[in-house]
Amino acid sequence: MKRIHIMKTVFGMFAAALMLFAAGCASNDHERRIGELEEKVSELQMQLALVKPAPDPANSIWPRDGFNYLAIGNSLTQHGICKYWWNKIGMAASDADHDYFHLVIRGLERRFGKVTAHAINFSAWEITAHDRDQTFAKIDKLLDDRISLVTIQLGENVKDFSTFAEDYVSLIEHVRQKTGGKAQIVVIGDFWKDDPTRAEAAKKCGVDFVSLDEARNDPAQYRSRIGAVVYDANGTPHTVGHKGVAKHPGDAGMAFIAEQVLKAVKDKK
Repeated sequence: MKRIHIMKTVFGMFAAALMLFAAGCASNDHERRIGELEEKVSELQMQLALVKPAPDPANSIWPRDGFNYLAIGNSLTQHGICKYWWNKIGMAASDADHDYFHLVIRGLERRFGKVTAHAINFSAWEITAHDRDQTFAKIDKLLDDRISLVTIQLGENVKDFSTFAEDYVSLIEHVRQKTGGKAQIVVIGDFWKDDPTRAEAAKKCGVDFVSLDEARNDPAQYRSRIGAVVYDANGTPHTVGHKGVAKHPGDAGMAFIAEQVLKAVKDKK
């Protein structure tokens, strides 16, 4: 808001000066200068129109007190309801009490007391082949300097790896910038494949990384399965029959992810 106020002030002063200058000028040279100044005013007007005001802090979803946690991820973090999945939680968890996001919240509550938390499915970033930065607008509405912790769990759905490494660094740096450098950022490793990209991006950016190697190397224990019973938000049971759902972390896998994240969380300063 300060930036906009300054620009408006400068523009107003500039426009006033132009009017005074025009009133006292009549020569060809002065007319040329007026034309140049008018062009400059027009340019400033266009630049001012492009400046978007910062979100009103009073409308922030994050309170000033307590611990604020944002989970950015794909279907392991949160999947919408569809014909083969029945609850808006981390896919293959038996219910909302057993996906890693909600397990992390409970662990944070034990350590820090009041916790405000939000999760967002940001798989759009993964499946965008080029210029993944264009998808940032989807998470910008949630990023705020009031956030204490951000977990980033993305990568399993990437098909085009041509710019994946640099894009991960760009994502981390964007989150850091939008949270004012105040939030702890924890990057979560890949659940399905041995890919060093996330660990390298976290190291390059100086943020924390948690490995899921143990869970990935023991799918029988940590993945769900065809025939597993899960529950929707109303407590109605459903049986997993979709292969894509079955390869997601079951309750043991979700608990493992939550445990690794909570180990990485630092005490508040």
